Order: sequence, then structure tokens, then C-alpha cells
Amino acid sequence: MSVPAPDPAPEQPICNVFCLRPRAGALGDEALFQQVRRHVYAAFGPWVNLISLPLGGGSLGRAGITSRTVYEFNHCGHGLIICGSADARNTETLDVDPAALATLELPILGLGLSGRRVPSLDGSKRLDLFGLREDVLSALASRMPYLLCRDNLTRDGLAALGQPHGLLGGCPTLSLEARPAGRNGGLEAQALMWEAEAPHVGALVTVRDPARMGIPASQRAEFVGALRDLLGVLRRAGHSAVRLLCVDPSDLPFATSLARNDFLLVDEVATFMERMRACTLHVTFREDVALMCAALGHPFVHLACSEEARRPLETAGLHGWSLPLDDVEGLGPRVLQQASRFDVFSTLRLGALPEWAEMERRTARLFRRFATDVLRCRTDDLHRRPLSGGALGLEPDETRVEVRRTPPRAE
Repeated sequence: MSVPAPDPAPEQPICNVFCLRPRAGALGDEALFQQVRRHVYAAFGPWVNLISLPLGGGSLGRAGITSRTVYEFNHCGHGLIICGSADARNTETLDVDPAALATLELPILGLGLSGRRVPSLDGSKRLDLFGLREDVLSALASRMPYLLCRDNLTRDGLAALGQPHGLLGGCPTLSLEARPAGRNGGLEAQALMWEAEAPHVGALVTVRDPARMGIPASQRAEFVGALRDLLGVLRRAGHSAVRLLCVDPSDLPFATSLARNDFLLVDEVATFMERMRACTLHVTFREDVALMCAALGHPFVHLACSEEARRPLETAGLHGWSLPLDDVEGLGPRVLQQASRFDVFSTLRLGALPEWAEMERRTARLFRRFATDVLRCRTDDLHRRPLSGGALGLEPDETRVEVRRTPPRAE
């Protein structure tokens, strides 16, 4: 008895999607890019090449949206993702050549875009995103029909520039999961997982260079003294082991001066999760790490010295959980008092889970629309074959000739 051959499925073309992202190395940005990769594979399937390049900001070689990279995007690519940073205080700039941007032919998706309000020359406040001028930023946003902002300030700032189509997507790191979700998985099922699994052995403190926190130079010595006192307070409070973590190579000089070599550099998400299992309290001066702890349901105390560092947690629904760092005096007792209120944190987190899930669905929908647009352009290219197989000495099914898009010549 012969088995009928299955109906031939249409061949799915392989897409090349470029991603401009912050420099590699910082844990928060690695976690964010991990979520970008997950969404890309969910939207495109396995037949996609995700090619990451730096945003710019002094990077050597290929970076940003310049004449060199746009030629490569048009020549080799089928879609472009511009990815913001998980660190609200990241000051990396995006290299944008307006003339090159005008010749870019690919669908563009913006993800995790987060700006800040800075004073203008006339005294008013303007949106600073990637260090771009307002006219360049508006032109870039107009070319991104798929636009996810990390917070309402960025979304409203783009709307004031005449680009109201941005959606609130929150920080993609809120979708981090400690393990794949099973039948009863998901964020709700993991709400108390860490409390059940973590052994009670100590505390972790994620350090950050005070110069990169916006602390004035005249107060940095005071901050270092308060940080050393905090470590002692945690030990006296019963934490048998207090470990220092460094999650960004830019903070290495400060971590070395603070603890010599007695700290752990963590730059991989899996390693970070493993270290979390070894503590019951995490004190952090970084909002990207605070969001990762929140996503994993792990108890943490966040200390922030500016509104922009508190904003990501406010957007995530954890209102008032960040402690202001305006005064470093009595830092240890304040941390312990906050740690005694983890029932409040659990209530805030459980109340925020539906909004996290909605932002995740919103992000997934936009990625699917982006993938549909990219695949449509890609399929059009596959059918535009200027040479026949006979002219090339190949069989028709061996022909893989595409029209290579190149920027138009300047007049």
C-alpha cells in the first residue's frame, strides 16, 4: 500500500533582521536582548537571522544608521529593530545620518525606547532620546510604524513631536521567567516561587559607580561610607553572607576600589538567576536589576537618586517601592525597614501582573505585525528575478537570485 506524498508546503524564505542595540556586556541589556530574540523567533519562526550591531556612540566599524550601514541594510536585510537600553541612565547615542535615513527601505520596529526630560536653551523641557535633535528624532519615529515606548514620558514626548503612534510596552525584562512555564505556568504561578526555593544564606548588593548615578562629586565619599555601613548593618542583622555583585563592566573600577577583588561580576542572565537562589535579600542601586528581580518575584530593595531611575518601576506598577537616595544617612536601617515590608511588595507585584501580561501581549502583537510586513517585502524580493535559470545554467528550483536594494544616487 503506497503512502500518499504530503502536499508540498510553500517554502518560507529566510529573513535577515538587523538589530541596533546598546553595547554588549551590561546584564540588563543582555536580558533585554534575550527578550528581543524570543519575540523575533516567536514571530518569524526558526527561519530568521538576527544580526546585532551597536547603536553608535563612538563605536568602531559598523554602527547606527549611516550611509555605510544603510547600504548594508538595504543590500542584505529585510527588517530593522532599534532597541533601547534597560538602564534608564544609559547615555549611549544613536548615530543617525538624516540623508541615509531617507534612503532606508526596510520596515523598522522600535522597542524599549526610553527618553528623559532635559532643559532646552529657552528654559523649557525637551525629550532627549538617544541624544538626537528633535527634528531627527521626529523623522526617525515617523519611519517606525511599530513603536513601543518603555514609559509614558517617552510616548507623550514623541506625541508632542507629532508622532502619536507609539504604544506603551514597558521594559521587556518584565517577561523574564526563571523556568519555562508549564500547564499552570506563567507569571502568576511564579509569584512566590523564590520564597519557596531560596535557601536563607545571605544578601546580595548590586553596586554602581556613584559617578554614574548622578551623585555630585562632593558627596561621593559620603556615599561610599554609607555603603560600607550598609554592608555591616546587613551582617549584624543576621545575613551570614553579604556578597557584592557588579553587573556592568563600566562599574568595575568602582567595585574594585570598594571591595578590592571581593566581588562577583555577573554578565549572563542564567548566572544571575543562579546567584539569586543563594540569597533572601537583594539590595540594588540599579533599576534594570530591580526590574529583573521583580519579574522573578525575588525580594529586593531599590535605592534611586533620581526620578528617571524610579520611573521604570512606577511604569511597572510598583508605585513607591523605590527608596529615594537624596540623603544617604541611615541607609542601613532604611533598607532593613523596607525589607520588613515585603508583604507590601508582593501585593504590589500581584496587582501589577495583569498589566505586565497586557504589555507582553501588546509587544507580541506588534512583533507579529512587523514580521508580516518583513515577510511580505521578502516574498516580493524572491519573485523579482531578473535572470532565468537557463541563463545562469541552473535548474529553476536552484535559482536564488534576488534584487539587491541599494540607496538611490544623490542628485
